[in-house]
Amino acid sequence: MSDEEEAFQRSDDGDLKAPTLIATDYLEIAVLAVVLCIGVPLNAVVLRKLLRLYSTGVTLSRAKQDETRIGFLMLQIHLTIVDLIFIILYCPSKLIWLICYVWPFGAFLCKAVQYSWMFAHHSMSFAIVSIAIDRVKTVYDLMAMRERGRMAPPKSKIRCIKRMIVLTYLGAAIFSLPQWLAWTTADLVSWSQCTTIWHKQRAIDFLNGNEYTVRLN
Repeated sequence: MSDEEEAFQRSDDGDLKAPTLIATDYLEIAVLAVVLCIGVPLNAVVLRKLLRLYSTGVTLSRAKQDETRIGFLMLQIHLTIVDLIFIILYCPSKLIWLICYVWPFGAFLCKAVQYSWMFAHHSMSFAIVSIAIDRVKTVYDLMAMRERGRMAPPKSKIRCIKRMIVLTYLGAAIFSLPQWLAWTTADLVSWSQCTTIWHKQRAIDFLNGNEYTVRLN
């Protein structure tokens, strides 16, 4: 939720007070709802069109320039899928969390949601890196063709793109694994929250008499 610092407060029964929505949270809810309602259908339409172009290109492809075009289409499809993954994994769960503002769904779902968010973020980053690598490789191949008089086989370009796409999801899955260890739930008397293990310890220390100024969210 918000990272804005605010002192812990005790309720009348000695428990920590549950967090409440602030102005920026309402704004975030509105933005996420718009992104979800517009982003999913638009990306789905684009993906369908790209898949149709890719299918036609694979069927009719014979020339080197067609293979190059297919490679570019593959990267466009890859980026569109990553956009959809990001919106679908992040927006609905974030909206639910903001509306509830506490976490009654248990530790496993807390870890799973944080893992899915990090997976979506990593996938987006790695997809952009893949496109950058492909652009660099294209320039390098053109320079090599100028020096040697021949260009790398188009099939090798397609294989390289396929490997980068696989590595994007594999890398995102692996680098997101620490979220399973870093996140947990702080189960208090009347409410619980999905939080990091460090914030949970700070809350425990506060209840034991030590003052901290970090919100449990």
